[in-house]
Amino acid sequence: MANAVRRLKEVALQANTALLVVSQLPRHNPKRHDPRPTLDDFGALGAVKYHADVVLGLYREDMYQTTRGVEGATELIVAKNRHGGTGFVDLFFYRDWMRFEDMVEPDR
Repeated sequence: MANAVRRLKEVALQANTALLVVSQLPRHNPKRHDPRPTLDDFGALGAVKYHADVVLGLYREDMYQTTRGVEGATELIVAKNRHGGTGFVDLFFYRDWMRFEDMVEPDR
């Protein structure tokens, strides 16, 4: 797997283009308090931690706790950013259109 990730990055650099690699993470471990994705969740894709310039993860509270939060509220987590900061961005997921949009703050 590490060779594939390394080769994908080489190809992207040679073509001078961005490359988006998508991965499904394993199910949440109930022993872990916070179900938000972290770099360590990539497990076998550990090469991602080394080779990727940016690693993003999505977290929707309504997937884990259906009685809390706003349905569709989503965090886009910037778990790694080689050339900038990390953190999160609040998004809203529109299930009918399979679309994410910026979550507008009420006072804007």
